[in-house]
Amino acid sequence: MNELIEFATREAAGLIVTLLLPVLAAAAGSAIVAGWVGSALGVRDGMLGQCIRTVAVVLTLALVGEQLAATTTQYARAGWGSLADLHDEDESEDDPVEAEGEP
Repeated sequence: MNELIEFATREAAGLIVTLLLPVLAAAAGSAIVAGWVGSALGVRDGMLGQCIRTVAVVLTLALVGEQLAATTTQYARAGWGSLADLHDEDESEDDPVEAEGEP
């Protein structure tokens, strides 16, 4: 049982990193662009960079949000569907409650 939980945890962590990579790339790329724009215009206010990063992240989420939601839903369905694998059949044979219910 522990192996199944460890595998699911590793798979979920990998899925999170894979799905959020475009958002992180957009935030990093826009930070570089904001630095260039601020330097070219001589603006030292940090709000310009925050605004540019926010717009970039929101646009990225608008573009990949549907795929992100679909993949997350698919993983959740697979996770809930595999809950039956956590129950050992050997344990159910030794269960006295089930033995009493049988004729």
